[in-house]
Amino acid sequence: SGVGGLTVVRELIRQLPHEEVIYIGDSARAPYGPRPAKQIKTYTWELVNFLLTKKVKMIVFACNTATAVVWEEVKEKLDIPVLGVILPGSSAAIKSTISGQIGIIGTPMTIKSNIYEQKILDLSPQMKVRSLACPKFVPIV
Repeated sequence: SGVGGLTVVRELIRQLPHEEVIYIGDSARAPYGPRPAKQIKTYTWELVNFLLTKKVKMIVFACNTATAVVWEEVKEKLDIPVLGVILPGSSAAIKSTISGQIGIIGTPMTIKSNIYEQKILDLSPQMKVRSLACPKFVPIV
């Protein structure tokens, strides 16, 4: 949701310079974080179905909340690659920490899902992870 995914788009264009990129920032319904999971799924599937009408080769979820709530479901149902931001974000946090401690801030839904803590601890069980929901942060990003 919103425009935070533009940083992901920039990296996609850098890594796939010959591919066309369709970016959807759902600013009209952002932020997704305080919404119920069912509503997030509905919004996300609407966007996914729109992208499928454009015959896309791959879908990248650049929204942590949508990734936490519905990415796995979308990935299982589609015949094209569906990437999310949780694994790359978790890996980057592990590589960046010197202290072995990682702080996660996110929308209430992302934090409630516990997805970052689970992924970080799956990758590196000795990490100490603390999470905090920051609902007022999303409109700033």
